[in-house]
Amino acid sequence: MVPSLALCLRESLNQEKAASELEHNIYELIKYGQTTADLGGQMSTSEIFDILKEKYV
Repeated sequence: MVPSLALCLRESLNQEKAASELEHNIYELIKYGQTTADLGGQMSTSEIFDILKEKYV
């Protein structure tokens, strides 16, 4: 779901920098094992969104 947001930022809203930053943050979460169950982790989608929001506020 979150990678789709990066795609929308890039392709629909022409926001390359925002899309790249979001993708970088997604990769960092995966790198450190902060993922939802579908990726083998134990976090909820809400928890992931909360972490991502903190990076932008």
